[in-house]
Amino acid sequence: MAEPRVRCPKCGSEASGRFCGECGTSLAPPTCPSCKTDLPAGVRFCHLCGAPLGAPRPRPRASRSTTPAWVAVGAIGTLGIGYTALQVFDRAPSVQPPLRSAPAPDISQMTPRERADRLFDRIVQAAEAGDTAQVSQFQPMALAAYSMLPQQDSDSRYHVGLIHSLTGAFGAAQGQLDSIRADSPDHLLGAMLRYTIAQLTGDMLGQQQAYREFLDAYDQEISLQKPEYAAHDPAINAFVTAARQAIGINN
Repeated sequence: MAEPRVRCPKCGSEASGRFCGECGTSLAPPTCPSCKTDLPAGVRFCHLCGAPLGAPRPRPRASRSTTPAWVAVGAIGTLGIGYTALQVFDRAPSVQPPLRSAPAPDISQMTPRERADRLFDRIVQAAEAGDTAQVSQFQPMALAAYSMLPQQDSDSRYHVGLIHSLTGAFGAAQGQLDSIRADSPDHLLGAMLRYTIAQLTGDMLGQQQAYREFLDAYDQEISLQKPEYAAHDPAINAFVTAARQAIGINN
């Protein structure tokens, strides 16, 4: 029986065995040195605990080095500067009562994925309102809910990456991005998550690169009609517009 072929996480070539025949990259899935979780080949950070694999890469200096991520997001949104990280969350403007007086969501009758996504929505709404207490309250609950899902997909990893980004855990957010790209190198949610990480760490070059990656992959990826693209349609449409404006493409 022929060995199953996989796509090399570094050069993209189809390969089999333990190493890529084109570039020599190991095809064996790594294990996190901190929590021992099995990880997709090619990732640089653990998607559960955020620990770096191998020598850690220097983190870009944040433009607001003493400001938590969720405060930076609120400030950017208030000033209306470009495409904000909160727009990536593709939730319509909230019309609910102020979050500090709103009750916690009743998740007892939901499926595991519904519970996780409901908690994610709660964090996003709290971040939009600048409610740091509720961001802190629901963040560990949401991460625990996603970790208990029987199977992770690009959509759930995107949500977890955004949660980590909001709370300044950029290594863990990068781990989620690496996992998305290991499964689908051109996934649109991956480019959007990369933009969010770059924006919140003050990485201007990374923001431009994320825009270009998104636009280069957009036509082919959107034609695949993936369910997560339909679910994130408002954010994807907004991101297309913002990316074209940033790169200087009129249509």
